[in-house]
Amino acid sequence: MDVRTVQVSLAQARWVAKRMARILPTHYFHVVFTLPAPWRALARRNRRPVFSMLFAAASETLLELGRDPKWLGAELGITAVLHTWTRELVFHPHLHCIVTGGGLTDDASEWRKCKRDFLLPVHVLGALFRGKMLAKLRRAIDDGSWISVRGR
Repeated sequence: MDVRTVQVSLAQARWVAKRMARILPTHYFHVVFTLPAPWRALARRNRRPVFSMLFAAASETLLELGRDPKWLGAELGITAVLHTWTRELVFHPHLHCIVTGGGLTDDASEWRKCKRDFLLPVHVLGALFRGKMLAKLRRAIDDGSWISVRGR
């Protein structure tokens, strides 16, 4: 191996080590929120407002259910990434969320962890998310902030 290759490898290893040091010592869950098929045409023509609604509804759903003492009673950590296309290049907006397997209680005095194989019930997540998305769309139409079905 030449010196340049060793330097690059060392720089990469240091970068990875710094990222790993920032990871919370807990397990994580992968949660995906997908726009329903009928919303895709709206999203294609009004990307910014629909994607904003998607991020807001997904994060509000996870945080609300995480705070609920019935499920966890703690503040979850979330990282969300928007994907707009499938591998087959079909327009299919969805969010990939990496969610901590636990969270801090309201007073930040305790880390409450959830089971390794269960974060929140899927049917509850889905119902709350759908309700939040519909409410956001209705509010945007009612207050006139919605761009239009035809786009700009």
